[in-house]
Amino acid sequence: MWLPLTWRIWPPVTATPIVTPTSTPSGEIFGKITYNNLKAPGIELILRMYDDASEITVAATQTDSQGRYSFQNVPSLPAGKSYYVRFGPNGEDDKYVFAWFGPDITSYRQGERKPGGDFDIADIKLVSPLPNVTLPLPVTFTWRKRLYARDTYCLVLTELDFSQTWRTQDLGYVSSVTISHLPTGMRFGKAYGWYPCAMNGADSYGIPYYFRKITFAQTLPQEESGVEQMGALLPGDLTKRALRFTSELIPTP
Repeated sequence: MWLPLTWRIWPPVTATPIVTPTSTPSGEIFGKITYNNLKAPGIELILRMYDDASEITVAATQTDSQGRYSFQNVPSLPAGKSYYVRFGPNGEDDKYVFAWFGPDITSYRQGERKPGGDFDIADIKLVSPLPNVTLPLPVTFTWRKRLYARDTYCLVLTELDFSQTWRTQDLGYVSSVTISHLPTGMRFGKAYGWYPCAMNGADSYGIPYYFRKITFAQTLPQEESGVEQMGALLPGDLTKRALRFTSELIPTP
């Protein structure tokens, strides 16, 4: 027996500009980055500001020898906007996630010191199904859990052009999930991408370096071999406003 899952629509990524703030007030947004629970020096990070309409890069920095980061002289947040710290997109080193989005900072006043989140950038390794297979339901998706104890996971299914994406509810600190039928909007005989998403709370999450393709069949087909697809092939810039989880639920029986 497979327990019912709840899916959510997860919108695609879109391109956004990079701007430099015109003011230079005091203040700091700070935190610490680890890799497999060890300090991660020299990691490039950016501070993003977004709302429902747009998203921009405000500042960039690197972690110090202890893995600590600090964005200084941060401007006050305009009404209705949020800051967050982002690692990635990473298209060079598959020991790291493709991207990690820090938690939202929904209010910030010039001169304040506020945490931007501590997070681990070790990649999430996919295990099964193999790349480019065609399988009937039910299908069990398996990955290797990271060492970061604060992680929880969800499974993401996506159109290959990332025009529409679905995800399960928060599954907890698990390494697999089984689905017995497709969510609304997906169909048999069509290739989709899949990957696990690691989450630290409701609005801080990471995307693995690779995703894999799968086609769901109504009858048992012959499997084909293939290779993993790089997450770095995602089109356009990576924006949290586009990847942000929505409140619309898609129930499955």
